[in-house]
Amino acid sequence: HYRICILASNDACRIDYRSEGEFMLEKWGNYKTNPYTRAGVTSQYCVRDYLQIPGGYSGDQNLSHDRFCGGELSSSHGARTSQPVVTTVKSRLSTLEFHSGTPEGEYKFEHHNPGFRVRYQQMACV
Repeated sequence: HYRICILASNDACRIDYRSEGEFMLEKWGNYKTNPYTRAGVTSQYCVRDYLQIPGGYSGDQNLSHDRFCGGELSSSHGARTSQPVVTTVKSRLSTLEFHSGTPEGEYKFEHHNPGFRVRYQQMACV
């Protein structure tokens, strides 16, 4: 896996992560009811390939997740579009990790391509 570290500024309270362009990390589950093109969260769906953003939430701070995968970046499982994922700054050093495992069974190119690009912004306390 690959760890990314962010040194929070002195006045930062939150970090806002947004997918920039396409987002795709392999998602497990029933593809008929919840296709791989939609957002996936939790270890149930984000098994081998996922972006770990500890305590990430979108809108409802009470509903947070650590693992993000699928075809959209969102803390709402099954979301059809990407939404900003926000974390609360708890220390000066924030980390996110990219995990990638070895595919098992039939490899489906469209479930792994094109990868992801995420932009972040530190948000000052109000």
